[in-house]
Amino acid sequence: RIHAMLRRKFKCDNSAPELLCYGPMSIDLNARELRIDGEIIELTKTEFDLLTLMARKPNIVFSRAQVLDHIRDDNYEVTDRIVDYQISGLRKKLSQCGHFIETVRGIGYKFRI
Repeated sequence: RIHAMLRRKFKCDNSAPELLCYGPMSIDLNARELRIDGEIIELTKTEFDLLTLMARKPNIVFSRAQVLDHIRDDNYEVTDRIVDYQISGLRKKLSQCGHFIETVRGIGYKFRI
């Protein structure tokens, strides 16, 4: 019931692959924009990639290794601690929506809806 009410309130269609909506947060995959309550939130490339990885498959746990494989760039060396750093920064930028990203102790992270 809650999800149905949120969908009606924010009028967003999650069936469209280029737009993901969760409560006051909408992620436009084509424009690479994150909006919370209509306000654009600036994200780095890595933060946006990390958010979309998890938001596309909510409630699925991603290990640090899976996240690293997704965000790894050939231009620089990354370690599994960088995942923690990126998650922390992303949660801060998401502010009121930071609760969507949940830590699964000993395993990794998931986007909980």
